[in-house]
Amino acid sequence: RLVGSEMCIRDRMRVTRRELCQAAQLRERHSVMLRPIATASATIAAMLTGMVIASADELVHGSIMWTTSVKRSEPRTPPQSAAASAIAAAIIATGAAMIRSQMRPSPVCEINLHPQARATGPSNHAARPMVWIKTSGLGTSKERALLAVFTGWKNKVQCMAYSLDRGRSWTKHPMNPILRHADRDPKVFWYEPDSKWVMIVYGPPGRSYIFFGSKDLKRWEKLSTFPDMYECPDIFRLPLDGNRKQMKWVLSDGNGSYVIGQFDGTRFRTEQKKEALDYGFNFYATQTWSDVPKDDGRCIQMAWMRGGKFPDMPFNQQLTFPCFLSLRTVRDKMILCRYPVREIANLYRKEHSWKNVTASHGNTLLENIKGDLFDIEVEFDPGQSDALGFKIHGKDVQYTTKTQAVVSCRTHPMKLVSPNGLVHLRILVDRTSIEVFCNRGAITGANCVLPLKNGPPPKLYINGGDAIIRSLKVREIKSIWPKNITR
Repeated sequence: RLVGSEMCIRDRMRVTRRELCQAAQLRERHSVMLRPIATASATIAAMLTGMVIASADELVHGSIMWTTSVKRSEPRTPPQSAAASAIAAAIIATGAAMIRSQMRPSPVCEINLHPQARATGPSNHAARPMVWIKTSGLGTSKERALLAVFTGWKNKVQCMAYSLDRGRSWTKHPMNPILRHADRDPKVFWYEPDSKWVMIVYGPPGRSYIFFGSKDLKRWEKLSTFPDMYECPDIFRLPLDGNRKQMKWVLSDGNGSYVIGQFDGTRFRTEQKKEALDYGFNFYATQTWSDVPKDDGRCIQMAWMRGGKFPDMPFNQQLTFPCFLSLRTVRDKMILCRYPVREIANLYRKEHSWKNVTASHGNTLLENIKGDLFDIEVEFDPGQSDALGFKIHGKDVQYTTKTQAVVSCRTHPMKLVSPNGLVHLRILVDRTSIEVFCNRGAITGANCVLPLKNGPPPKLYINGGDAIIRSLKVREIKSIWPKNITR
């Protein structure tokens, strides 16, 4: 099952192979280690991040595909104008797909981002492609339908499009709009106990989520309303402290803030007040993958790093690194935790490690570190120090002993309480972002940064007295982009 990133694209651009190669060369100099996405004015970036098209075999193996209407030179059924402009970089959530991107070369590629039909207007963001239960009646004996639910911007109604060729072309459903409730951001999921689809839409009354139910995705009935939530709804189930006998539902909004409770197929009931998920400046429109294989079972989330600046770079916007979610009891509260997926280990180039080291002001522990992409993991006892921090891309990620808080890139303080007196930090350093995970994801901060030209690698500093480093690992990271991308 696919999950589409959130964006609204209304431009038209013709991209040649030569232009792609030129853009790829720029990208190799400037691009992030992972996950740039495209917005309205960055179609070339979309080509670089989402790829033009992927074959059926490649989909099975987890390639990333660009699902906007595409015309290619080889014989193929002409694509239909549809909601694909709102689907954009759809991702198959299997194995290395979360950390690898591949370019699908084409002699000449023309991306037509057509205006939508007058009845619904252009597609708004939040289309969610899905293929699973045969309830739509749109599939064939050879191909199940891939469906996308999206908002028609003109009247802010909910619509559906379908693909019978695995996302290469899209056709609007003749019954559109399938739901006339005003506003946007449909989240659709299958509720197994009642054998029905549930759609959550942001909109009136006030800032609310409205729940609807349907057996066939075409006829919907209102189920309930949940107040005080804003844009980009998401919902998923997680076990508390790993105990599958204590399953909880999590309902999150645009900035990742969430409530925890129970959902009975009709109404969401909270068991705890709303909590913040991320304390960084660049974290929005969170979405999770659906239908992760049962033998894996993880709930994996990405977010749009809204507000980042990328001057003179061949892309516009990026996503956070994929993280798996868990529910943990922290100080008698249920806390949603985020932590990088294990597949990042496939990108490690070289690891430097230290154990049980007393670090002082002016230390040179990291003097032999090279590169600009890192996965840093440290556990330390503050000891007599006033602060322990890392200088990265000219920015500070610092723990202050007096306040017991971490501040990354001058954002909101992340208050930590460590029962054993130890502080654990995980820092992902990309070329245009720094993501911090405190105490194994109990509190996080995602921030965009501008890299320093020929800037130094990270530096560890200690203020005041000594700190005791129980464990420090600095992993140099490879780019996700293959070296032959400009061929």
